[in-house]
Amino acid sequence: MVNGRLPSMTERRLQLEDMAAEPSGGPGGRGASTRDNLIRAAVRLASGQGIDGVSVRSIAREAGVTEGALYKHFSSKDQLWRDVYGVIVGEMIEEKQGILDSGLSTREAIAEWVRLTYAHYDGNREAFTYVLLLPHPFAEAIGEEYHAQGRLFERLIRRGQRNGEVDGSIRAALARTLFVGLLLSVPSQINEGGLKGPASSYAEDVTHAIVRALGVA
Repeated sequence: MVNGRLPSMTERRLQLEDMAAEPSGGPGGRGASTRDNLIRAAVRLASGQGIDGVSVRSIAREAGVTEGALYKHFSSKDQLWRDVYGVIVGEMIEEKQGILDSGLSTREAIAEWVRLTYAHYDGNREAFTYVLLLPHPFAEAIGEEYHAQGRLFERLIRRGQRNGEVDGSIRAALARTLFVGLLLSVPSQINEGGLKGPASSYAEDVTHAIVRALGVA
């Protein structure tokens, strides 16, 4: 714990922050690999156009490489999307596991979960939008990573119920659904222009709303 907060996973944080930079080879920065450039390009395009609206050609053009270069690093466009998802969401999963392992109360854990989520959004809006605000037609192909954060939250709720910190009558799956709806409404509204950023400025209010909705003591 650092000043009452869980530290982020530094190695993955640096990787995610690097993705926010412009690509190096074509319209971008310096020193990144072709694979990194392709991942960044895919994130930028998907966050603006949706996954279905992005072609291999457009990703390669955005990264400043040929389509052949893309296929040297990824066997297919689907593999590229899966790898992009894994790079971004990996840190989020580690951090949420850290919350469960921290010994925080349910209320404190929810507050920290909200804080970390909005810090990710404010730090790299395009990457966050890609992994959490866009539909993923290949969700099952992603595997456990796609469902991991939701399952971790359900574990948090069930533990809170055993400890008498959460209303025992609410099902963990319903609690997760309510939580996700409240949590992601702020980034969604910022993207659509209904709210002004940063998302972190809403963290306390959203935490209070979640605590009330789930009957957290």
